[in-house]
Parts: sequence; structure tokens; C-alpha cells
Amino acid sequence: MREEFEYIISKQMDSRKREVITIPSSQEQNINSGLHCIVEMDEICRYMGFLIIIDSKKQIRMQKLLGYGEQVISITKSSETTSIGGVPGEIYAGEWEIIFGIFTEYLEQKLGEQTATIRITITDEPTECTEAIGKWCFVDGMHGLQIAEENYSYDKCIQTESKWYKGDFHTHTTLSDGKDTVRHAMEKAVKQGLDFYVPTEHNVMHTGWCDTKLLILPGIEITTVVGHFNIFGIKDQPIALATLLLSSDNEIIQECCIQIMKEARQQGAIISINHPFLHIWKWLGGEIPLTLIDCMEIINDPTYDYAKESNDKAIAFLDFLWQDGHKIFGVGGSDAHNLTEERYTGATEPSIIGDPATYVYCDTLTPRKLLNHVKQGNVLVTRYIEIIPEIIVGEQSYLPGSEIMSSEDIRYHIVIKQCEQLPIVYVVCNGKKTELTVRQSEDGTYYANASISYEGQEWQWIRMEVRSKEGAFLAYSNPVYRGKMESRFITYKDALSAMEEVDAN
Repeated sequence: MREEFEYIISKQMDSRKREVITIPSSQEQNINSGLHCIVEMDEICRYMGFLIIIDSKKQIRMQKLLGYGEQVISITKSSETTSIGGVPGEIYAGEWEIIFGIFTEYLEQKLGEQTATIRITITDEPTECTEAIGKWCFVDGMHGLQIAEENYSYDKCIQTESKWYKGDFHTHTTLSDGKDTVRHAMEKAVKQGLDFYVPTEHNVMHTGWCDTKLLILPGIEITTVVGHFNIFGIKDQPIALATLLLSSDNEIIQECCIQIMKEARQQGAIISINHPFLHIWKWLGGEIPLTLIDCMEIINDPTYDYAKESNDKAIAFLDFLWQDGHKIFGVGGSDAHNLTEERYTGATEPSIIGDPATYVYCDTLTPRKLLNHVKQGNVLVTRYIEIIPEIIVGEQSYLPGSEIMSSEDIRYHIVIKQCEQLPIVYVVCNGKKTELTVRQSEDGTYYANASISYEGQEWQWIRMEVRSKEGAFLAYSNPVYRGKMESRFITYKDALSAMEEVDAN
């Protein structure tokens, strides 16, 4: 069996092409080989296209962005010969759909008035799979892109210590537009000392993983023209994703985003807005209710051009939301796409997994506990350094993200390790930033202390921040809070407009 399709890519084309192929009965097909899709494309087409294959039982069997990585995409009975993003299982006879789609935002950015060509060949002829899922498959062949409970346990214990666990909540591999294979990404993650890793590909899910000692939490980056957001702990492909990918109408896209967020929340997942002020990828989904947002990415790829300005604005905006009573927690994400030897324009260091690092405090490390502690805000974000916050009220200790019921003074002590120069430490209380005195011990560890009184405020929140003497970001500790505040702002747009008005005055 062999079918060939050719597409001329231009701004005038439909955003999605659908083909139907007929898979012969098992007596006629090469059942030992599987189904293979060979993609040939002009270099300029990378990132622009995506491929979805749906079997005769209407289950998605493959989803992949046509970026970097192997362009021979295979579906077989085994996860060790099925490409990443695929669902292993029977190659059922009957009509299969091949859907080729284009991201319209990339057409505008990269193609302009040019045209380009993509050719897709579907065959059952034997083909080597060089980027297979591996032994650990999250899904089964009966339910498509749905995490199977028997294949992935949210209660599997990876480590048993009570400690701050280090990881990365925003990463990419060759399943979307990253340049690292899954195995190479794992090598880098281990080298960086990570305990957990969240793959967040653009609009596609990993369906399995290679052998690793790290906790792998399934994720996805919902990528639209109005901005990007991550889902941590995704269990199924969002129902509204197909509609979202087809639409260029901002109102429809935002409605789809809201549906996807609600669906993910019902499944116990976490919603995090990505790089909200980053250049052309800033968040423009103004109609999104703030109550649907769990986290905000305050530090995204600090090596990227424009990163400092956009990250500092994200921190300021999250402070503004806290001042309005919204309990939305800050996380970090490397958003790493490149190989180690590459640099962005003007960068002096590589964009790499684990920079920034996000630390989550867990008594034991399981996927479910990781999610729960992120929801509670027991989270720190750092670059280069390690910090240990100690928050004490009376005789009780608290973690960042905690609600404090007592009206006694908060004693905030912060320990800073692996810092090469004297840091600047701030305590931020209800938006007011105060620099603290920093002292150093003989072993090079730095310390700072603050005491914060309640004084009967209706609403009080306190966090810590560490910077270099040049003002570069080093660490962020999520707030503790007490009291209540009735929020004025309902949507993202409401809050952003209010902050911009304050800044203008």
C-alpha cells in the first residue's frame, strides 16, 4: 500500500487538509510493519505544520508537529517501534483519516508572500523508527490519546524524602518544535539535577516515555494566536482543541481556551499562563476569567532576547493580582528548544532544561502530590542558586503558599546557597518592597531575616525575592497570606488594564 499527497503552502490555503485512505484487511496488509508516514518539506515549513492520523475506529493514533526530528512517523503494535506522539496497537482495516494542518500565525511570521511544498507519503512498507516512544507507554490502543490508569499511576512513588524537589514545568522535544530527542532531554535533565520533568509540547501530547529515574508529569502547551498556556497533569486530549486549531477568530479561540481550561480543571490538572508579556507570544486572551488560572510563568527562558523586561513585568503583574486578592502562584519554565551548543542572539549562555529551576516541596514525590503542592503554592523559582525559606508564626512553621490564620508576627528567615556574590534580598509585603540586611557565614552561605506584623489589615500577603547587585533575577518565593480580600477584577483584561492605568499615572 502506498498513498502520496502534495500541498502547496501559502497564506491563501485552507488551514487544514483532510485525506481518507483505505487500510486493507489484515490478510492483505503488511501487519508486521505497521503504518508509516514519510514527510518531505521545504526548510521554511518547519514549525508551520502538524499531522493527525485517525484510525477506522475514530481514535487518534498519531499527533505530531512537523518541526525538528525524524520525519518518518510510524504506528505499529509496539511502543518500541511507534514514533513519539503515537498510539501503538492494531492497524485496523477500513478508512483512516490523515489530517494535515497549518498554524496560521507561522504563515504570517515566516512565509509572507512566498510558497512552499510539503509531500506526505503513507505506506505499510517496512521502515525504521528512530524516535520511538520507548518501553513506557502512557496510553492503550483502545482509547486513543487518553492516559490509561493501568499504564500511568498518579500515585507512583518516585522518591520518599520530605524536601524541595527540583524540576522544569515548560519543556519541548522533537515531538513539537524542540531540537532535543526525548532521550537527550533526559540526559540533560539528569545532569541539571532535576527530580521531575513536565513535557509541554505545542498542542500535542506525549503518549509515553523512555526509561528514566525522573518523575515525568504529562503536560501540553495549548498554543494559540491569543497566547499560550500549559496544562500540568493532562489526562486526555482536550475536546475543544480541534475547534481551536481550525479557527482564526479570536473570540472563538478564547471560548475554546475557556472550555479546555474547565475540562482540565475537572480532571484535576493545573492551568498556567505562559510568558504573559514575551514579545509576539504575550498573552492576549483578555476574556479568560482569573478564577480559571492556577499559576503564571513569572520566569520564562531567561536567556531569550527581551526576557528580563517581560519576566520582570510578569512578576509585577502577579503582585498586582495578589494585591487584588487572587491566589495565583508563580512558576518558572525553561521553555528550552535548542541544543546545548546553540545561543539566542545576544545570549552568553545556552537555553537549557532546568534554567530556571522550579522547586516544589513534597513529603514524598508522586505525580499526584506534585500537582497538589503546586496547587497549594508550595513553590520556589530560582536561577543558579538554592534558597531555603523558613516561615514561622508562633511555634508553627509554614511553607510558601500557605494561609496563616494567626495574627502573630511572621518571622521570615531565608537561607541562600551556591551564590557567588553578595545577593540583594527583598521582602515584599502587599506590594511594598523592602531590602533586607544580608549576612554571610564562613562557609559562604547567606542569610536574611524579616519580621512582619499583621496590624489588623483586611488582606496581607508576603513573599521573598533575591536578585544580584546588577538587578538580575535569582529567586522568587511564593507568598504566604492571611485575611480576606474581595477581588475587583474578573477577567485577565480587567486586571491588566487596571495595572497599565496605574503605571501610566
